[in-house]
Amino acid sequence: MSNRTRRRLDGQLRAGVALLVAGFVAIWVGACAVGGKLRTLDDGSYQVDCSGGYHDWTACNEAARRACRGGGVEILSQVSNEASQNVGSRDWSAGGSEVSRSMNFRCK
Repeated sequence: MSNRTRRRLDGQLRAGVALLVAGFVAIWVGACAVGGKLRTLDDGSYQVDCSGGYHDWTACNEAARRACRGGGVEILSQVSNEASQNVGSRDWSAGGSEVSRSMNFRCK
């Protein structure tokens, strides 16, 4: 194999590896951006858990819009423990907060 061919194959291999790494990163970031765990319920509606240090329902609403692919969202219920005494007073980080928040919704 000539040096020229070897260099060309080396470049193609590096480009392929870079593309593969970028794909994994995009999937990982996309999963984190959902803001929580999305489940399909028996009746066809969805439930998203967006617990953590968010100060409002934005993460749940974004996850619902993504699940409904930009279409309409009908919110069926929202449950949170934010009104409980001392909840969220120590740690408002997304990973460590004791705030729990979940929303059930249906796509229109």
